[in-house]
Amino acid sequence: DAHQINIPPRPFFRHTIAENKSRWVRNLKKLSTMHPEDKALALIGEQIQGDFRQAINTWTEPANAPYTVKKKGFDAPLRETMLMSRSINYEVDDES
Repeated sequence: DAHQINIPPRPFFRHTIAENKSRWVRNLKKLSTMHPEDKALALIGEQIQGDFRQAINTWTEPANAPYTVKKKGFDAPLRETMLMSRSINYEVDDES
């Protein structure tokens, strides 16, 4: 089809985990010595949430196609309505 759309991968999720996993583990170990378990987990959840939101809000490669830039009015992959960034959340579940 002459009108096929190619949307390139933007693996922000894998990238964020690869870049931050060891820091998250170190910080959780440290927080666990300073706070009760649920508080330590909530604090690391906030950190992970922030790291994912930052990744979404700063992701640039590959750039949007010229058509997409024209439609959106700006070149910011993963960002148009900011719904994905606002949807990143965490939950500490004491049942598991």
